[in-house]
Amino acid sequence: MDQWLKKQWTTALRSGAFPQGRNVLRSTEGYCCLGVLCEVLGYESVLEEVFNVQTDEYVENVYTYCPAGTDALRAADEEELFEGESALIMMRELTPSVLASVGISDEDQCHLMAMNDSHLSFSHIARWIDNNL
Repeated sequence: MDQWLKKQWTTALRSGAFPQGRNVLRSTEGYCCLGVLCEVLGYESVLEEVFNVQTDEYVENVYTYCPAGTDALRAADEEELFEGESALIMMRELTPSVLASVGISDEDQCHLMAMNDSHLSFSHIARWIDNNL
């Protein structure tokens, strides 16, 4: 992983500027550690209405991300792919091409998601990133 990007990401995680959330990259309640990375990367986010199959209802508190410069509202409305897979809309995890561009393996992404969703603090996650990526 690029050291400058890693420093920006871990600084953002430690800043206190991002409330921590669970299960999605970003919701109205907070961010996953990977959602903070999307913010550092300058990705565009759009508040979505998402169907929850467990409760059989729509929830309106989840954001989706797509790369900067993409027409995020059009992408969300039409569920389009812009410039192929690398521009897929992301809600729960990063796409393989985004992972490759930032130098994070799928295994590392899974570990980061598990740490975040099991209520480990952003400070703890930032230390893991410092030591392992």
